[in-house]
Amino acid sequence: MVKGKVRNSINYSIKDGICWSVMIGFVEPYIVPFALTLGANNIMIGLIRSLPSLISSFSQIISQTLVYIYRSCKKIVYYSVFIQALSVFFVSFTVLDTTGYSVYIFLILIIIYTFSGALATAPWFTLMGEYLPPDKRGRFFGFRTQIIGLFYFISSFLASYLLKENPNNKMLFLYIFLLASFFRFCSAYYINKMYEPEKLFHIPKEKSDVKIFLNFSIEPKIKKYTYPYLCFYSPHT
Repeated sequence: MVKGKVRNSINYSIKDGICWSVMIGFVEPYIVPFALTLGANNIMIGLIRSLPSLISSFSQIISQTLVYIYRSCKKIVYYSVFIQALSVFFVSFTVLDTTGYSVYIFLILIIIYTFSGALATAPWFTLMGEYLPPDKRGRFFGFRTQIIGLFYFISSFLASYLLKENPNNKMLFLYIFLLASFFRFCSAYYINKMYEPEKLFHIPKEKSDVKIFLNFSIEPKIKKYTYPYLCFYSPHT
């Protein structure tokens, strides 16, 4: 019974990855062009490119704490992905804003988009670690990455073709980002269907400590701190 749930969860993770890659292909290469369409200046472009990544660097601390509080990796991944889908959905409508604040709204939503995506990374890998034995993880993630790369290329190429053929049509950003949000909602759907072991031995034993995190970052040679939440690597891919 459990083996069947695990097998289905692995298949769902591939479908989740396909939907995620389509969203990324529609969104990531076109954040700056979208901002320029909204009238962003050089300073705002710099903030859009740097501030979301800076703020998202603290997501690892928060994700561990949330997993500890809610006793579930799956819930944190699901709600993070759902919030990310919502942020892309609302970003698409900034092209219709006429108040003059569209660029600032865009920046806030991109911060939420980036942060929520980063928040899902560690618990997602922790969950996947429960499905796959160590000797099969490399093969599986290699196969999954190939599929993701293919769909990323298709979606990114399609968006670039549409924008190139219609350079003066601002509404294309609305349609492209709406489509991206749809695929991310699909991704959340598949994540919600994934299985999480009831024994919860993958849940961290204690809350994250900001002081420990900073000490570990500044002095990586210190070995007296241990981390039960071991999946702080690689983006959610």
